[in-house]
Amino acid sequence: MRKNPKNYSLTFVFFTGISGNRFSQQGLFEQHIQKDYIKKRNPWSLVFNTFIILFSLGFISLNAYAQLEGGSVIPAGGEGNYGVIDGAASGTADVYGNGPYDLFVGLRTLYPFERFDAYGTPVYGEKVTVNSPNSGGYVFQHTNGEIYALSYSNNLIQLLSFDRSLLEFKTIASHKVDKMSGSLTGFIDKQDKLHVFHVSNDDTKITDAGDRAPFPGSRSSRNKDDVPYHHQKEYNAYDGAGLAKNPSWYSRGPRLFHAQFSDIKMTTLDKNEPVDVDSRNCYFKFGSRGLTMAIYNSETNIPQVVGANQTGLTRVFQNISTDGVEINEVRYVVDATPEHVILRHPVIHPNVKTITNPKNGLSDLLIGDTGRLWFYPLKGMLKDNTPIYGEPRLVLSKSSDILCGRLPVISPGDVDDDGLVDFLVGNDVGELLFVKNIGSKKAPEFANPVPILVDGKTFQIRAGYQGSVQGPPEANWGYTCPTLYDWNNDGKLDIVMNSILGDIVTFIQIESEGDRPAFSEMKKIFCEGLDLHLSWRTQPGVTTWGGETEPCIIANDENNEFRCFYQIDIQNVVRGDVLRLETGEAIRAHDKRFVGQWGRSKIVPVDWDEDGNIDLMVGTSRAQSIPGPGGMPDNLEGNERQACVLFMKNVGTNAKPVFEYPVRIKYKEEAIKLGTHSCSPAPVDLGRGVLDLVVAREKGTLMYYNRENLSSTKK
Repeated sequence: MRKNPKNYSLTFVFFTGISGNRFSQQGLFEQHIQKDYIKKRNPWSLVFNTFIILFSLGFISLNAYAQLEGGSVIPAGGEGNYGVIDGAASGTADVYGNGPYDLFVGLRTLYPFERFDAYGTPVYGEKVTVNSPNSGGYVFQHTNGEIYALSYSNNLIQLLSFDRSLLEFKTIASHKVDKMSGSLTGFIDKQDKLHVFHVSNDDTKITDAGDRAPFPGSRSSRNKDDVPYHHQKEYNAYDGAGLAKNPSWYSRGPRLFHAQFSDIKMTTLDKNEPVDVDSRNCYFKFGSRGLTMAIYNSETNIPQVVGANQTGLTRVFQNISTDGVEINEVRYVVDATPEHVILRHPVIHPNVKTITNPKNGLSDLLIGDTGRLWFYPLKGMLKDNTPIYGEPRLVLSKSSDILCGRLPVISPGDVDDDGLVDFLVGNDVGELLFVKNIGSKKAPEFANPVPILVDGKTFQIRAGYQGSVQGPPEANWGYTCPTLYDWNNDGKLDIVMNSILGDIVTFIQIESEGDRPAFSEMKKIFCEGLDLHLSWRTQPGVTTWGGETEPCIIANDENNEFRCFYQIDIQNVVRGDVLRLETGEAIRAHDKRFVGQWGRSKIVPVDWDEDGNIDLMVGTSRAQSIPGPGGMPDNLEGNERQACVLFMKNVGTNAKPVFEYPVRIKYKEEAIKLGTHSCSPAPVDLGRGVLDLVVAREKGTLMYYNRENLSSTKK
């Protein structure tokens, strides 16, 4: 919640029961006050009388709160609304004269530096907009103080200069270079030569693949009849021995190149060649999203090349030239444990940049990934010049939103038993996060997400080599899909969860000794003695059908149909029937798309229309087809084909539920449309006495929709 920054001794807070265009009791009362003011023309008398009336009616509070705004993102709570920065850094520089710490995210967003916290993590002010012809690139500051950016677009390497007074990048030079990627970094040497490092493919033949069939990993092959794509029925990422089929997964990946220009005007490209070290080619497994330059010696200040591959390993390509480039060794960055294990960023797509440490002038790391920005402090160097980095911390900025990582899946409930509704969140990384309600029932407000404790430790599921139906490149994904429910009937909310693995599991809540909820170790759920393994990435719905049954899990089964599984005990269920339309057809979630597009439904049983029957609310991806062939939203065209929230009315009974054809939920007469991959709905009463709707969208934020402006449509 965004708070008034001024600290008044008395703050007026107006609580409206109804949002949107309709009149509320508050609005009518304000009209009455306005008439009274015009009639009496006595402002001091008006203020006093208004205060007495409003205070007696409960419309005034001595605390400053603002309401959630319908149709908007939920902001980070607390003073200043400091939330996690969304996106990967492009670099840091001294824009405002407070040191080389101001942060660029892309080339069009700038975060002014505010301070370092006790851990050394930079904290930023409210973001500002920068003008730039290009959206992305690498930002660096030359030794003369000038700020530049390197960018690659339309087969051109471009050098841009930054105007501090105008907050604007302008292209000052460009040069055509084929076969480059957007992952680049560089510096200007003492002779004003421009050095650019980039990660690009070099057409090296795939090695060690044997005679494995060429199953593609890219969308470019989806229309080739002889090569199955991972949304086609015939696709299988693994052979009978459980080994990956796609030979590209055994390849080395793209490699590091060094391009040198004669000057900053890029007059001549002197060379553009692969970087090789002792006959070892510098490859990046599955590619790289970002490179950077680092300083690890304050006496020589020789710039070093640092980059991470898609699996999270970060390497330093050691440059020994005091004026130019001579790479003589490659070292993996290590952690600060006594064993100095190779540092592995736990999230896919790490994008590495640096920020200068204010105490020693050396390079700490800023690593962005699919959805958040992290800070790694430099803790020292090994004798062979290997950098040692400490534990990561999230980077915050002022006036930001709640950010939960990409593809969040949410479930509401009073997790910590304080009388307020919180959220439990899963995400693409495979985490389980607690979003605590730090406000009140009249003015809910939410803290930044923190990991829950499972068996005394933070929790993460990752697919590993075999865990994803789409193959080993998704090893670092987890896609946790949790649902809060009192699974052992002890009065505390537990977790029933699916994930990238497709296994339905449970976590039982236990007493917490700290400020975060604690749960027992993950326990598998079994059906007839086998692990309850179903379609992946489905958020299981849990209900007793209004008290008619034992707790029932609803999930996409092996046929991608919505099926019931009834609890026997906390680790065993019995298989029930599929849920059906009033026509008798089974409800399923696909039409012509298979494998990776199966599952994914976010199923929420709820009496949404308040008729006593448990209905279904379902969050979808844009490729799902519910309730089957020709279903939504895959059958929609153009911009309408997006992830959406579907409502399926129970026109039967709780004992024998049957459902109407799904309709999309609308806000202010416009269907809720939320991108490509997924959305996760949470019908919830946050204290107003009505079921509002919070929806987690794929970019990691939470949208709030007030009930008064929600409806459904058959279009």
